[in-house]
Amino acid sequence: MQNYLFFVAVLCTLAAIVTGTCEWSYSCEDYRTQCCRKNGGEGEPFSVYWYPGLTPEALGECGELGKENEICFTGMSIDYCTCAEGLSCQPAPGSPPESDVVIGFFTYVLHTCQPNTQ
Repeated sequence: MQNYLFFVAVLCTLAAIVTGTCEWSYSCEDYRTQCCRKNGGEGEPFSVYWYPGLTPEALGECGELGKENEICFTGMSIDYCTCAEGLSCQPAPGSPPESDVVIGFFTYVLHTCQPNTQ
């Protein structure tokens, strides 16, 4: 039974990659040049933070990298979207503490893609 379930999981993953759908950034062909996004690849970056389960309508689509002021997720996150060239993922300026995400014992500070400061 375990072999069967593993086989089904592999097939589902391959089908998602072929169709361009994703459940997190690493589902995209190249996570360094694509983000997993909601709404047909045009919406906000996707994240496990709001991923409601393995249902087709919950999946995102691979799209472009993070734009300025768009939510991003750092490498500390399980799932993150890389910012486009010239931008880096930094704590959102002036974001209220209630915008932080709490998962279990950890608090993830809201980050957005901001111009590099150099």
